[in-house]
Amino acid sequence: WKSALSSFIDSIEVDGGVAASYNYNFNQPTNNNGFNGEGGADQNAGQSGGFLPFDPDANSFQVDQVWFGLGKPATEESRGGFRFDIFYGATATNYAANFFVPGDNDSNDTASDFVVDQAYVEYLAPVADANFKLGKFATPVGAEVVKQWANFNITRGIVYGMQPVNHLGLLGTVPLGDFGEFGAGIVNSGGSTISAPDDNQEKSYLATLKLGDNRANIRGTFIFGSEDTIEHSFSGTNLSTGDQIGLADATAWFRLGTWATKQGLAEEAKLAFAKCVAIDPNHTAAWAALGYERWQGAWLSRAEVARR
Repeated sequence: WKSALSSFIDSIEVDGGVAASYNYNFNQPTNNNGFNGEGGADQNAGQSGGFLPFDPDANSFQVDQVWFGLGKPATEESRGGFRFDIFYGATATNYAANFFVPGDNDSNDTASDFVVDQAYVEYLAPVADANFKLGKFATPVGAEVVKQWANFNITRGIVYGMQPVNHLGLLGTVPLGDFGEFGAGIVNSGGSTISAPDDNQEKSYLATLKLGDNRANIRGTFIFGSEDTIEHSFSGTNLSTGDQIGLADATAWFRLGTWATKQGLAEEAKLAFAKCVAIDPNHTAAWAALGYERWQGAWLSRAEVARR
């Protein structure tokens, strides 16, 4: 006989891991316009600025990721569950610098930032074995994932920076026998962000279909929402709700501005940060990059604040 507390503790799953690496750039990364010939910091950007996004330093050792996960799966015997995942290291530093998430955000310390990847409660319904997750959960979009050792490549592609990372909202999935599963959800944002902030007054909608098992499968995911698109930002075309799939938003412009700053492209960085605050007027980091401070509810230049 076991007490309820003892049974609950036995059902808890704890996992984690550590990944570290050394990468060598055979190009001695002279293809980077910002290369100063000293050290390897931020020298793996290449001409595109997006090359090796999680391995920014050339010819260098780094702690890629330290991962800790805690959870209780929802089962037929105990239908309530939860999941919590947190990680830090070079991948977390990249997210903190480019996605504006909490952390030390010190580009000189690639193991100081942390990111909460998932934090949700779940429920397994007695009807159709429908599973519901409420909170922050990993996106079903894309083949590459946050967890370092779960990817089929050591590094991630440039396209990974254009897809969602996780979402905040509600997701329901239903198994399709032994052939796969179907899911649908409503989330704050479908944009290319981590933590998926609620960047407008609309919600985004997910639909995902998986065919196959854990050995071999194919998945298609559809996102419908109202985040601004890159096309809208460049052309000024007034797109209506649903005319995009959430691949660009305020955070994407902030990331572009951060990269341009590192490359010494001051005017391009200023334009990107301006696009960011145009989409999200409360983006504190972008306003700060533009040289503004919040004073009595308004954003003013530092010179204006000093005169008051």
